[in-house]
Amino acid sequence: MSSEQKAYWNHEVSKILGIGESTLRKWCLALEKNGYTFIRGTKDSRAFTQHDLNATTYFKDLTKVKRYTIDQAAKLVVEKYGEREGVERTVPVIQESNRSFEEFNDNIKLLVELSLNQEENNKRLMKHLAASEELIKEQKQVINQLLQEREEKLLIETRSSESKTEEEEAKKKRPIERIKNFFKK
Repeated sequence: MSSEQKAYWNHEVSKILGIGESTLRKWCLALEKNGYTFIRGTKDSRAFTQHDLNATTYFKDLTKVKRYTIDQAAKLVVEKYGEREGVERTVPVIQESNRSFEEFNDNIKLLVELSLNQEENNKRLMKHLAASEELIKEQKQVINQLLQEREEKLLIETRSSESKTEEEEAKKKRPIERIKNFFKK
């Protein structure tokens, strides 16, 4: 790679192509498996030249538009863009467990954000629960008051009914009592 040639990194290429970094890694592994070579930067990361960007753009077109499988697309890309002179062949990495620091940082930030969101959701939930408990207390008080008023009304009606019955009995007895009293004298 000449010193004048611009190099792109994984995150830049994935943004340019509009794909995730993990998808880009899968594609690169498939390309390397079929003989494609990438320039390696520090910590063995891939440095993408314009040639590589063209190859991965073609790869995207084959898989996303023309619906080729990843293996089929990798073979066609290697046929078209082939090996380059002056670039050592890169060995395919079977398992890329060393994720970039940036990706790790992004994941940490996402987890912190999710945690904060969950904390806020918990606070809102607790407020709703407290408000619900207060509403239930108020409703219990209203129900108890209505029950007490109903009991008092029934008691008054019962007393009134008993009183009316006694008066009616007394009215019925009055004429008889008068007659008895009349004869007693």
